[in-house]
Amino acid sequence: MTFDEILNNFNGGGASGYYQFKTFIINLLKFHIENQGKKIIMTDNSRAMGDALAEDGFDEFKGSTLIEIKLNLGRLPFRVLFEQTIFRLARQEETTGIKNILLINSRHLSLSS
Repeated sequence: MTFDEILNNFNGGGASGYYQFKTFIINLLKFHIENQGKKIIMTDNSRAMGDALAEDGFDEFKGSTLIEIKLNLGRLPFRVLFEQTIFRLARQEETTGIKNILLINSRHLSLSS
């Protein structure tokens, strides 16, 4: 089974599929980031910004990196989603040190999104 086939299994599952996808990706990131000797904090609060925070970054992300996981970013134009994310981020005090935002989507996006 390819990675794309695994991801496609989550797309038809509604809310359950979203939480399965989110759990799958968070666990992959946790394994990857912790193997670099860095820390990842999972967000439990549904009102909090992001799904996880890599405080020291990872890979090429230097500095605190907010991770947001979406099942289908294609529902909104990317510009609208980006503006909403930045607006929410600016309103939250605990996100003042964020240097990077990583948006993860389960589907391919077209260049026109």
